Amino acid sequence: MIPNYLEKLEKAVWLQHFSFTTDGTLLLGCNTQHGSRVYIHATDTPMVERSTHQMYPFGTSQFVGFLEHTENGYQVVCHDLNTQTEHLPALAPLTYPIQPSVYGEEHIVGLRVNADGQQKLVLVHHRNDEEPIELLDLPNEQKADQLYVAVAPRRRAIIVTRKTTGPYTELVLCDPETKSSRVLLSGEGNMTPVSAQWNLEESALICLVRVGRRLDAVQIEVESGEHVRLNLPLLAEAPIWNPDGRSLLLTLDEWPGTRFATYHLESKEVVPFDLLPGVAHSIPRWREGALYFKVASSQQPPALYRWQPEQNELQCLTRQQDFSQTAPPEVIGIETERGYAVPCLVYPPAKEQKRAVFLLHGGPSGAWDISWSPWIQLLQSLGMRVILVNPRGSTVRNWPLPPLKPGEFGKLDVLDVIDCIREAINRSWASPVQIGLYGESYGGYLATRTAQALGDEVGALLIMSSYLNVTVLKNSRDPVVRRFAEYAFTSEELEPSVEGELWTPDFPILQVHGEHDLQLPLADVNVQFEKLGGHGHELYVLAGEGHTIRNRSNICAWIGKGAQFFDDALRSVQEE
Repeated sequence: MIPNYLEKLEKAVWLQHFSFTTDGTLLLGCNTQHGSRVYIHATDTPMVERSTHQMYPFGTSQFVGFLEHTENGYQVVCHDLNTQTEHLPALAPLTYPIQPSVYGEEHIVGLRVNADGQQKLVLVHHRNDEEPIELLDLPNEQKADQLYVAVAPRRRAIIVTRKTTGPYTELVLCDPETKSSRVLLSGEGNMTPVSAQWNLEESALICLVRVGRRLDAVQIEVESGEHVRLNLPLLAEAPIWNPDGRSLLLTLDEWPGTRFATYHLESKEVVPFDLLPGVAHSIPRWREGALYFKVASSQQPPALYRWQPEQNELQCLTRQQDFSQTAPPEVIGIETERGYAVPCLVYPPAKEQKRAVFLLHGGPSGAWDISWSPWIQLLQSLGMRVILVNPRGSTVRNWPLPPLKPGEFGKLDVLDVIDCIREAINRSWASPVQIGLYGESYGGYLATRTAQALGDEVGALLIMSSYLNVTVLKNSRDPVVRRFAEYAFTSEELEPSVEGELWTPDFPILQVHGEHDLQLPLADVNVQFEKLGGHGHELYVLAGEGHTIRNRSNICAWIGKGAQFFDDALRSVQEE
């Protein structure tokens, strides 16, 4: 069964992102057998065929651009449609993939770092035919994932989120013609501007703001600067203007999926509507009276849909692929000994065998939601119940979970996972020792600590892009990793352990790691793995990969190996 599934997966194509050029051409960013590629809709040939990953397409009638993942970060590349040549605009590589913004038909707004290290918001020509125009100074602590740019198509004014020298972010209006700028909205208290969108008349903005752990929106009149907070229901992403100019399209956060709704600005009425129940809708975009959006479900790869309200016609625009041989998940709240319920997604096995694999997410404040996962489908098809646990530190906004302080995640999240395993045994989802644990990045730590606490009740452990021992994080050369460690773990947990044997489990461990993981270097993994006691363990290194596994062949290889690992380990336990 595994080889047949992986053969289909190897050839599959699915949507990652989409956008429109200024003249209405639909651009698709797709995950393919050869990596992430950019296509013009209804064509079978990618814009660029190289061994790199290309994503987040954008463009005009003159060029199509995208982000190319390189060793130095995400570089903007532009493909001139007239000359069929490629150009690299004078923009800084990004550490985080953020879709650039076009200005007119030939220019791009983006980030540049001068020789003295000063960051600037600049206007550059897509072919580098002109000197960059500096628009706005940005503080050195400005991070790429905190920079959002929105250009008004006709007036060409620019909105940008800029981090201040204090703890806040502000929304700034820039005028490239006069090179002037003014602040429209300053982050105050716990409210932080995230992104903004112009209305059709370019007289008002809807600004997405983060308030504590939730998202809301602020309506801003551009000329006067007056603004009002809308106090919207829980949002999954930024609202967009509807074509009528009097209402907004909301993407409601209704974990584990999302739902669209219309918000009438005058009456403040919220009217939800279902296009595809039980899935996650994202990236809504209006174009010529039709709504385009991305759909993710547990059954099928992500796809692009178009809804035409006047005809009430819903159409899938990308190739549909049949992967739906397994059942969707059930949402179950598992009570803990600390008085709150942990939100879990429980995927039933294709055939009941009382074997279960628990999946633990990274973060530490991430969360499992509705998405397509070949990894989960393979485990289900082999007769294993798959339980996705969102412990207390997870960000599930519409599920009441007590907050955690920095340093508490690693300790208290483990207790939640243990309670979920105990309940799975009580419900006869799995027998003791027929339990597998899987975790990626921070989730690998949770899986390891849970396995250590439960001992011989666990049948197998698989961790990816993670350490068996987190103490080395404290001395990491990467400041981001050090900050993560201090946020997730207590100082006691980060203290170096004694020399000698690391741990002697009674069950096999499969550790999967990227050869070029810069956050968690393979050299540290090798040192820890050599100290691991017991037998049946394997360190599986994926060539050419970093902290995130991107190559399709490597993805197929590790999930095939991981599924077989759990099937063999938990089956042998069952037979004994």
